[in-house]
Amino acid sequence: MSSWRALKRLFSCSGDAAPQYISGITGLGLINYAFNAMFAISLSMLTRGLMNSSRSVLNRSVLIFLLVGLAGAVAVLFAGRALVIGAVRSERHVRSAAFAAVNRLPLATIERLGPGEVLSRLTNDTAVVGQMFHVTLQEVANTLLAGVGSVITALAIDWRGGLVIVGLSSLMLLVTFPLLGPIRRQSTALQEAKAAFLGDVGQMARGSAVVRSFNLAAWMTNRVRRRSDDSLRAGLVAATTQSVRATVDVMADMALVGLMVYGAYRSAIDPSFVPRFVALIQMSNSITSLFSQLSRILADLQVSLASGTRLLEIMDLPAEPAYLTCIGAEPSSAHVGVGASNLEFTYASSDSPVIGNIGFTVRKGSTVAFVGPSGGGKSTLFKLLLGLYTPTRGMITVDSSSIYGEALAEWRMNFAYVPQNAFVFSDTIYRNIVGGMLDPGQQEVETAARAANAHDFIMQLPDGYQTVLEESGRNLSGGEKQRIAIARAILQNAPVLLLDEATSALDTESEQQVQEAIEHLMRGRTTLVIAHRLSTIQGADTIYYLEDGRLVEQGSHDKLMSNPDGKYRALVEAGIRTQTV
Repeated sequence: MSSWRALKRLFSCSGDAAPQYISGITGLGLINYAFNAMFAISLSMLTRGLMNSSRSVLNRSVLIFLLVGLAGAVAVLFAGRALVIGAVRSERHVRSAAFAAVNRLPLATIERLGPGEVLSRLTNDTAVVGQMFHVTLQEVANTLLAGVGSVITALAIDWRGGLVIVGLSSLMLLVTFPLLGPIRRQSTALQEAKAAFLGDVGQMARGSAVVRSFNLAAWMTNRVRRRSDDSLRAGLVAATTQSVRATVDVMADMALVGLMVYGAYRSAIDPSFVPRFVALIQMSNSITSLFSQLSRILADLQVSLASGTRLLEIMDLPAEPAYLTCIGAEPSSAHVGVGASNLEFTYASSDSPVIGNIGFTVRKGSTVAFVGPSGGGKSTLFKLLLGLYTPTRGMITVDSSSIYGEALAEWRMNFAYVPQNAFVFSDTIYRNIVGGMLDPGQQEVETAARAANAHDFIMQLPDGYQTVLEESGRNLSGGEKQRIAIARAILQNAPVLLLDEATSALDTESEQQVQEAIEHLMRGRTTLVIAHRLSTIQGADTIYYLEDGRLVEQGSHDKLMSNPDGKYRALVEAGIRTQTV
């Protein structure tokens, strides 16, 4: 994406804040030019008054300077306020657009990018883009408007002197413009290296227990150090290129020296040129800045646009569709409860299906369990049911409604999902239970919490239902978080319940409390369980054994156990129930 196109896209993301922001940076640039020009005029008059010993000219020059200063201060106040407010609002709009884009991405896309990459774009890159709105673009506008205006004014004062300063200053572009492309590429590489480093640091933090338990500290430290070294090397390359660009400061001094030499010779021949020479010196500051600072600012802008492009890339990724479509999907047929027919799914990066030609029917109000070895496709099947993955072919129905006939947001209201590891937000327990639903009131929330065996431990917390959970619910045990998730599912009151080994990671006491809550949740609901414990399997109306993405066996516990060569029976007898995922 070109720099200009990226900049236009970022401005479009800033929404209604863009006009206010543009008026702010434009106003400040014009004010700076006007102040500089009037100051040059007053200096010229002051010099002429001194040369002619004219007190009236001196008085007028001082008066002009005071009036310009007062008017400039008032104008800067209004323009600066518009700029600051516009910059804050623009940054907020861009950040909100990026967050909204991530929330719209399909699950498969987020899994492909990885949490480190997503987090880096939403933090590091948005911070750099925010700096662009607050500082870089302001400097660009100020340098361009004040610089171009100063060039025109200098040429009007004395076209020869103007050409001297413009010609010598423009030589700086010979150094800087060839570096803009490399600076942007190197900035992109640096942000990618930071994203990889951030991803590994996140893994180290989340997996600290495993790292310590298996004595992996040295290995993980070396891994993070390598990522840090990659980031350092990328930073050094970018810094080296930036240091080459710094040579323009020397060239700016050369341009000023050239003007001084010209002015000195011209003034020696014609003393009346001295006032104009003083004005040219004053205007030369903005002219040299136009070429020296503009090159620096354009380089900084390339850094900002590298991050902006990374944000725009994630915004341009295809969003999760409102409705699923599937090539080869069969017409919807009536099912009682939940049904799937000829269901297949293949990852975009694979040629072999993860789920292959699966079909089953779950009667309304009954319970079915899915068992099998790790990687058999059980969790993938649940993601298909929830519409998190789009089937390659086949049909899914709930009470005769097709997954292809309803908007995904409406379709997912059919399901209450309780995962193996409950996810809680850094918010109050009350908001964690209510989630995105309309607030039903304290009484309804407490009723759901009681049914989930959660009310008692909640009331023992310092602020009860208003207790704020720490990140990842660190101030709760695994069983307590699971019961919060169950209370959320009870309050949701969806007709179909999906249990993804909801008790597998709990101790015996917590498991008993959670199991009681689950049994309450299952009453009157169609329930699909990824089975882990034998007690859950035995209570199911039908058990499906999945292996390599295919249904190999199905039937009740007793029926499957009666087959001496059955895979399910071998699974139970081998005692590997606790190893299935």
